[in-house]
Amino acid sequence: MKTIENNKLVAEFMGFAYCEKYRFEGWYKNSEFNNRICGFEGLKYHSSWDWLMLVVEKIETLGFEVRIEGISCKINKVLDRDNLIVSWVCGDKSNKIGLVYTAVIKFIEWHNTKK
Repeated sequence: MKTIENNKLVAEFMGFAYCEKYRFEGWYKNSEFNNRICGFEGLKYHSSWDWLMLVVEKIETLGFEVRIEGISCKINKVLDRDNLIVSWVCGDKSNKIGLVYTAVIKFIEWHNTKK
């Protein structure tokens, strides 16, 4: 269940909107609901590098660096004199996508408190 909640958090960060109207239920790229991405549980940020790397790229456009190395994923502010580390996750390198996904979730939770 936590994965569904986390994927919802990521989808909203990516600017997607959810619509529950009759046969139009699902995640959409814009508020006009003409570009459906998937159904409620169809988000794949936790299991697809294709989905997850789009989030990493968006984080980088916000002025952060995402470093994926060995058994860790670190997200920090680029050119910050204090070297602010926003998210740093270490773990099993056999589940690298899980490391990056967890770091992304922590980043988004932090980012949402700064709005």
